Amino acid sequence: MSDAKAEKTSGASLAEGGDKIDRIREILLGSSLDELATRLGRLDGRVQEVDTELRGELEQRIGSIDASVAARIEESARTEAESRQKLADELSALRKELAKVREELHSSLKRSLAELDAEKVDRFALSRILADASVRLQGESAPAARESRKNG
Repeated sequence: MSDAKAEKTSGASLAEGGDKIDRIREILLGSSLDELATRLGRLDGRVQEVDTELRGELEQRIGSIDASVAARIEESARTEAESRQKLADELSALRKELAKVREELHSSLKRSLAELDAEKVDRFALSRILADASVRLQGESAPAARESRKNG
């Protein structure tokens, strides 16, 4: 039992010692600790206010940036769609014009070929023309040259 009494005495003396330390601290530092604790409390409150304000402002700015980016993406997509449609329309018009030009060229070539066929001289007629020209160049008449060919 003497151990229990010793523990109670030492526990009591520690508690008294802690009270004494608090009293000494109070005497030495006095109201400075209370003032410091109050100031720290106010600073902590102010830091929390600033943190809350900054978070709110940051969220607002992020929201604004998101909205701006979304609007720009939408505008870009709309512009791209319009450009694609315009290019598709122009391509269609160019294809139609090309088909028209091809058809005109084809018909023009057919007409030219028909005219050439109509105006060309066949081989027999060309040989007669050249023979007559040759005879005239040599000074003979065409009928006499034919006679000499038949006889010769």
